[in-house]
Amino acid sequence: MNTNDLYVKQTGSKGLTVGDGITEVTGTFYAVQCLTACTFSAMTIAGLTGTITGKVIPAGTIIYGKITAITGSADNSYILYKG
Repeated sequence: MNTNDLYVKQTGSKGLTVGDGITEVTGTFYAVQCLTACTFSAMTIAGLTGTITGKVIPAGTIIYGKITAITGSADNSYILYKG
């Protein structure tokens, strides 16, 4: 990845998607940032070994990876960075 591509991703220049509650969000994302403490009920990340679903992720945490689907729990809010 060249420096310009990295800058575009880090600044969210390709766009952002806000996820709320139990609605599934699909697409191609490179990171998810929790705005509230989040407990994801489903998450698809390429190359992930194990699971992070069902665990409380503190507000402010950023998870990086090739994310293609994510579902939060009630009262969860998060930002997905398009990649």
